[in-house]
Amino acid sequence: PWIYPFSISQFGFFYHPFYLLVQGDIVLLRQLNILATFGLALVLIFALVRDERPWRGPGWTTDLAVSFTLALPSLFFLLQWIATPGYNSQTLQGLLLAAIGVVMNRRSSGPDDAHFSPAPAIALGIGGWMVALAKPSSAGLLAPAALFMVLATGRRPLRTLVVATG
Repeated sequence: PWIYPFSISQFGFFYHPFYLLVQGDIVLLRQLNILATFGLALVLIFALVRDERPWRGPGWTTDLAVSFTLALPSLFFLLQWIATPGYNSQTLQGLLLAAIGVVMNRRSSGPDDAHFSPAPAIALGIGGWMVALAKPSSAGLLAPAALFMVLATGRRPLRTLVVATG
């Protein structure tokens, strides 16, 4: 990540610790990238299914099976090539993480609850940070969208936004 004196995108700094973790093995780095993308998509879809399902049927195993199926399109980019992690994959992963934070925030507590869980705000903040490092223009679009969604949920919006921004 240090070969260029200036770059708008800083994804190299984000992925560098993972590169060191796999000891420079590009194949393993690509596999981890694919697993991370699918895992984040799976968590997002699972949270949505658990939150919005109209039925109260068999339980979490059915929800997981439905989520697994609906998360598969996150891997469509593999039809063309197996991409090395870059700013596009980091942007997608950051957006998925931010969306997980918004969905978790909707479920975490009601406006009258005394308990505030910082996990959704932290997920939203880290997701936004990942997007800002990868594609600042996408982060510029994510910020007002996330602000609108957090305010629209009515679930501790001020605390959530302060923690996410921090």
